[in-house]
Amino acid sequence: MAVDGRKIRQSLYQGSDIEHDFPCLPCTKEEKNVTAIKHCVECDENLCQKCVGDHNKFSAMRSHQLLDTVKQPSGKKQELPSQRCEKHGGKLIDDYCPGHDKVGCSTCMTVEHSGCKDITFIPEPSM
Repeated sequence: MAVDGRKIRQSLYQGSDIEHDFPCLPCTKEEKNVTAIKHCVECDENLCQKCVGDHNKFSAMRSHQLLDTVKQPSGKKQELPSQRCEKHGGKLIDDYCPGHDKVGCSTCMTVEHSGCKDITFIPEPSM
């Protein structure tokens, strides 16, 4: 083990020789062995703590749904809603009201469908 602080930090970041059930995909691409703590539904990638921070730096990815449960990547992208709400700052339209047969963002559903039953998140992540 090196005494030089930079080598120690680099060694800690690179992870260990232990195989992780759910490795961080971006780190794996850089040949780093780090365990994932979150799963991005839109990117279909598991992320470690550092990569979650990097992921959230970009405006386009701040609206991505990050799950606390990591999963085995599917290998194919899940078809997800991609339309944006014009009324509420471009939020992702990802809710459905079966009573009115309408879709909208979470703000639309809160404001316009607060009394409705069975509002559904689209799609409900399959784990």
